[in-house]
Amino acid sequence: MKKPNFFIAGTSKCGTTALSEYLKSHPQVFFSDIKEPNYFNTDFSEAYRIRFGTRELLQGDNDYLAQFKDADNKHKAIGEGTVWYMYSQEAVNKIWEFNQSAKIIVMLRNPMAMAYWLHGQMIYSFNENIKDFETTWKF
Repeated sequence: MKKPNFFIAGTSKCGTTALSEYLKSHPQVFFSDIKEPNYFNTDFSEAYRIRFGTRELLQGDNDYLAQFKDADNKHKAIGEGTVWYMYSQEAVNKIWEFNQSAKIIVMLRNPMAMAYWLHGQMIYSFNENIKDFETTWKF
């Protein structure tokens, strides 16, 4: 079974989902069905990893590698993307223990631009009820 050889990490609202979708469309790229498996950020609580990722915690390397079972020799790049690896104290070391030749794509965004778009996402997902960004910022 093939192991992932690239990982996407980044801050919220910086384009990790868009990049994963672009990469998925390339015939030589295999991307996990679960965009955010949250497998290597084990310093986060299980509840957090489930809420912001798989909806069901992956139990061990076999469960994790099963996300890549359909990758074959035509796939030169095999990857996954978990935004929260960016915030984890453990994820990078665990990724490199898992695959020493792994590449990590880090995506960043201007924090002020990100705050505005994140506010919109919070309104959309009903996590924020103050619709005016400036009011929310001052709150």
